Amino acid sequence: MEATVRTQKAPRIKTPLQRYSLDQLKVVAIIAGGTMRKALLQDDVGKGYVVSAGDAVGSEGGIITSIQEDRIIIESTYRDVLGKEKVRRIT
Repeated sequence: MEATVRTQKAPRIKTPLQRYSLDQLKVVAIIAGGTMRKALLQDDVGKGYVVSAGDAVGSEGGIITSIQEDRIIIESTYRDVLGKEKVRRIT
């Protein structure tokens, strides 16, 4: 007789930026040097965070997909009322 072992996914540890909703964060600066770009985000109490493309941000599961000279682009995936996966793009 074979024993079945159930494994649970380890809970993802949220970064400080994932604990804020996006409306609690603002872009303070964009730093560009050659091909590298980073952005400085500030939370609602004034603490700053340096972020790069690929970083997770916001409690809605957003990912920074691009940092441009005047904005950052964040995409998050969600399911609509019919269960279809959609991508929300926030600039």
